[in-house]
Amino acid sequence: MVPVAQRLSDALLALPPREAQLVLRAARAERPLEAISTAHGVDPARAAVLLWEALGRLDAQLRGARWRPPAWPKAQAQAAAVQEALAATTPSNPSAQRFFELRRELAAVQEALAAAHRREDEAPARTVEAWLRRLAIVAILAITAWSYLRH
Repeated sequence: MVPVAQRLSDALLALPPREAQLVLRAARAERPLEAISTAHGVDPARAAVLLWEALGRLDAQLRGARWRPPAWPKAQAQAAAVQEALAATTPSNPSAQRFFELRRELAAVQEALAAAHRREDEAPARTVEAWLRRLAIVAILAITAWSYLRH
C-alpha cells in the first residue's frame, strides 16, 4: 500500500501548479486564509474560495474523481463551510480533512515533492531539452548578429 505522504505528493503533482502552491502555502501557515490573501493579493473571502477549490481538486484527485466547481454563490457557501472546518479541531468537511491530513504529513510530503522534482530535473529527456534550448538561443543570437553585421 502507498504511504499517505506519497499519495498526497502524487495528487499535488497532478494539480495545476498554482493550486498546488496555494495548498502547500496554506498548509505551512498558521493562519492559512491570511497567508493566501497576502500572497495572492485577494480579500479573505476570495482566499477562502481559492483554498476550497484547490482542496476540492486535491480531494477529487485522491479519490480518482473529476472536479467540477459549482456556481459562484454555492462556491462561496462551500468556502465558508471549509473556513469554519479549518477553525475546528476535528473537521467534518472532506476537503478540510484532507487539509489536516496534509498538515500532519507536511514534512514527508515536501520531501516526496522535492524528490520528484529532482528526478524530473535529472531525467535524460530533461537534459536533452535543456541542451536543445541552449542551442536554439545560440542560433538566434548568431542569426541576429549576422543580420546586424550584414547591414
